[in-house]
Parts: sequence; structure tokens; C-alpha cells
Amino acid sequence: MISLDDEFLVEGQLEKPSAFYVLRRSSTDYDWARLDATMTPLVLESVWDPLF
Repeated sequence: MISLDDEFLVEGQLEKPSAFYVLRRSSTDYDWARLDATMTPLVLESVWDPLF
């Protein structure tokens, strides 16, 4: 059993994980005014949430 009062040294090497992903370019034909009108109340509601 190891107590937290004892000192010990751990040596080693970690390999860095590698990940690759490719995103395809897509068109964004949004109605920005309508999107803003529906999103703004949701964002404000989430910020005013007491759990935030």
C-alpha cells in the first residue's frame, strides 16, 4: 500500500494521439435575420438561467 506521504518518481513517454478530419465546403443559404430573431431569445434565456 502506498501512502501519500511517500515520494516516488514515474518516468516514461506518452505518444501523442493523431486525428485527421476533412470538412467539405458547403453553402450557407440562411435567412440570417430570421435566424437571429429565433436564436437571440434562446441565448439570453440560457445566460439568465440560475444554473449558469
